[in-house]
Amino acid sequence: RIIAWTLIGIALAIGLVTRPVAVFRYIGFDNDQAWNAGKMMELRHGTWLSYGPYSSIGGYSLPPLYFYATAPFTLFGTHPVWQAFGNAVYSFLTIPLLMLLLFLLLEKIPREYRLLLAGLGGVWWSMFFWDINLNTVEWNPSIIPFFLLLAALLYYWQSRTTSANKQWPLWVASGIVLAVFSNLHSSTLFIAPIVFVVTALYFVWKHRRFWYMPMIALVVATILMAPYWKAEIRNG
Repeated sequence: RIIAWTLIGIALAIGLVTRPVAVFRYIGFDNDQAWNAGKMMELRHGTWLSYGPYSSIGGYSLPPLYFYATAPFTLFGTHPVWQAFGNAVYSFLTIPLLMLLLFLLLEKIPREYRLLLAGLGGVWWSMFFWDINLNTVEWNPSIIPFFLLLAALLYYWQSRTTSANKQWPLWVASGIVLAVFSNLHSSTLFIAPIVFVVTALYFVWKHRRFWYMPMIALVVATILMAPYWKAEIRNG
């Protein structure tokens, strides 16, 4: 158990140094970063956005929730580092999320081994160069792993909760995650709703007395996406 907790501590320490700390050596600011900076500054100064990052596939703009998820960090200042700081924070939080999900999913394994494997998974992800590299700059797809793991964790709890009073907050959270996750990239914009429908149907099949719960998530996601759809309808 000491080894397992040591690995967990190492994973968090590496993640902290390679993400939120390393981002202060921010050196990438061009193309997408420069364009997104203008939008984040608009949001910082009180302009509500209807469109998000520009998609290189299809020539259209994504919905704006990526900016709403990361731009609050620009309240600390206008330096480009604060534009990227949100990505680094979400990337760091992915490490404990992954360890928690591994621990929960390995429920048939003795606790000490679950902790050990969760710690090993955390160390692996904390040193994963692809994730480190993407999250020390500002780029909207960078935070996909965080929301993907969060969606999986919420579904784990939904599938094991028998109380309606505990179910509906989970589905409200799922609606928020669905909306943000679908806003992060052209692929997630189209894939996320399909995956949600499939998992929701499976949930209803397994838990028929909670058949209405996925509708809560859809209502929440629709409300959060309303400014985007309104702008799209207005602009034809």
